Amino acid sequence: MGATNGGHPAATAKAPALDLRALLLHVAWLSILLGLTMEVILLVLAAAFGEGTTARSFAVKLVQQIAWSFFVCTGLAVGLAVAKTGIPAGKFTGFFIAPAAFAVARTLHKSVAQALAIASAVPATPSPFLLAAVKGIEYGILGLAIARIQKWEHGRMTHYIVTGLLIGLVFGGFVLALILREAEDLSVIDLMTRGVNELLFPVGCSVVIYAAEALGKRAAK
Repeated sequence: MGATNGGHPAATAKAPALDLRALLLHVAWLSILLGLTMEVILLVLAAAFGEGTTARSFAVKLVQQIAWSFFVCTGLAVGLAVAKTGIPAGKFTGFFIAPAAFAVARTLHKSVAQALAIASAVPATPSPFLLAAVKGIEYGILGLAIARIQKWEHGRMTHYIVTGLLIGLVFGGFVLALILREAEDLSVIDLMTRGVNELLFPVGCSVVIYAAEALGKRAAK
């Protein structure tokens, strides 16, 4: 029997270890849900300003959004979990996974658009290489920030939300500035939905990582 202190078991039990398989399962469905939620928000926002969309156009954007969400959030979560095992390089996963996720999502976007015969599915934007580089820096910094929060004894969801919001404000603003400089024919509603997406997605991805880890720890009990 374990030692006791004043009739109570000694506080020697360790927190449950994180089950990587459970983490992967939870971050996978949560990231897909995030992608779906973000696209629905953007659809509702566009409709509120009188801009409708066809089912095919929505499907194309949804595929891109879910692919981006799945790969970047899952990659970040796995990298952070690996970092906790004593491999510090895992904290830097965002610098590499975000450009890769951006490329995959963009490729799927074009492929689905061609399959559905949507000729103008990809609007004029800055160089995809530049955007991929910006995404790499953005989610690399997000990963490092979350790694720091995870070391805090009382790290809470609000810390993840504020971190994601600050990063979304900085990098989202930069991306919008690039778009305004190079995409002259972009409508106000397109710019607005892009801005909302750039601002809210880092917040959503941060929450996904927090929730997936919490659910993974609960499954390991």
